[in-house]
Amino acid sequence: MRPFRSPETLVALVLAAAAAFPARAQDEDEATPLRLDKPVRASIRWRERVWRTFTLEVPKDAIVIEVLLEDAPVDLDIFARHGGPMQDYQKEAQHQANSGRYNDVLRVSRSTQPPLKPGTYYIDVVYGVQAEPRAAKRPIEEIPFTLSASLIRARVDGALEPGTKLESKTTPEGGFFRTYTVEVAAGAAALRIDLDEVSSDLDIQLRHGRPILDRSEADHSALSSLSRETLVIDGDSEPPLAPGVWYVDVFDPSENGVVPFTIHATLGREPPPELLAIPAIREPRDEMDLAILATVELTCPNGGGSGTVLTADGLVLTNHHVVEASEGGVVADGELVIGLSQDPRLPAVELFRGRVLASDARLDFALVEITQGYYRQPLPAGYRFPYLEFGEPEELRIGEPLTVIGFPVAGGTGSRVSVTFTRGVVSGFDLTDIGLLVKTDADISSGNSGGAALDDRFRLIGVPSSVVPEPDGNGQIGYIQPVNLVPAEWRRQIEERKGR
Repeated sequence: MRPFRSPETLVALVLAAAAAFPARAQDEDEATPLRLDKPVRASIRWRERVWRTFTLEVPKDAIVIEVLLEDAPVDLDIFARHGGPMQDYQKEAQHQANSGRYNDVLRVSRSTQPPLKPGTYYIDVVYGVQAEPRAAKRPIEEIPFTLSASLIRARVDGALEPGTKLESKTTPEGGFFRTYTVEVAAGAAALRIDLDEVSSDLDIQLRHGRPILDRSEADHSALSSLSRETLVIDGDSEPPLAPGVWYVDVFDPSENGVVPFTIHATLGREPPPELLAIPAIREPRDEMDLAILATVELTCPNGGGSGTVLTADGLVLTNHHVVEASEGGVVADGELVIGLSQDPRLPAVELFRGRVLASDARLDFALVEITQGYYRQPLPAGYRFPYLEFGEPEELRIGEPLTVIGFPVAGGTGSRVSVTFTRGVVSGFDLTDIGLLVKTDADISSGNSGGAALDDRFRLIGVPSSVVPEPDGNGQIGYIQPVNLVPAEWRRQIEERKGR
């Protein structure tokens, strides 16, 4: 097996290799034109120079281009730049494909950074290794390869009929986007677009009268990290709602696989009635299942984390830093979205909104109340949440087992993650100015903050809050804020509301 090389290592190797061979020429006539859907068979005479330059003309209606490198007997990499040739890949390359595999694919779209632009792209295929290339264990003087380019153009995938939902999906083959049109009649109060039945982060953009060829051309956008995205425009919007045809783009900003979704178009401000139904929470099968159901995902405009439900009417304990607003203080009422993991195999479903009842930055605790449904509709009468009991963290001993449940960013390959369950032990304690914190080797990472740290009876003994990595990066110790540090007044509220 060939050793893995990071993109940074590969770039360094390319630069070092280029320095060891004759400096590349400035003459743009050396570039070989690359035609769409017409593969080019070429080669690198590596003793003369370690690159081969191509140009590709990108039309105005292109949304995605793919450059495919094939048939190379050794590892070659791709670097690209819009508007001119490259002399220094580290400084000038805008896009690169250097995975360490022999054959790479470079993909540039309107959602990448920098985004795809019409015009001329310069594409270099590079042998970035300071060693004589070998194929079939024999040295070679010339490195052959095949290079091809394809694109996905702007298109319309269908028309949305107000009041009727449409099932669809974004796919790699479709460029990770879908485009629809919707007709708005004169006098319409509003145009509302809702996404539902989606397990990844999809975004919405709208433009009046013309398709969206560049993300910056959109008249209106909904670009949050939520999956159940909503976009409403009316006469007070800027620009205001106008009669005629509107183009609606649904796209996957992370461009990660196939994402099914349902889209609703409504000529009004209110969501479709079928979206307002809040499903009952299933009965837990055992204590572990109860712990998973009671651990919720919290999403704020500037981030989020995890939390633990402590009462049947919806009090949630989390960290202060999870609900902290970017401008200071805490997020506004109704801006905190709460997701529930009905099926642990899937990301949490955004079902509720809440408000911060109390928060203590020094203790890094916050108490949240679930107050309404995701679409700000009232909770059903008598609606009950699964919840956990407090444990006794003061009784913990070093070596006792601990379980951590939450929604870490590293807990999935997609843009939204499923609930994650990790185990460890009480590794020790740390006496701080706020009290005795619990150390653990259970895996804690970004997104776990505010979640559940449980004892062997699945009782809540603390809130995972932070990690201290080893200087060499080979390990870390997690820190848990024990629940005996929760303010007494908060605990009184929690106990009182358990009786409701």
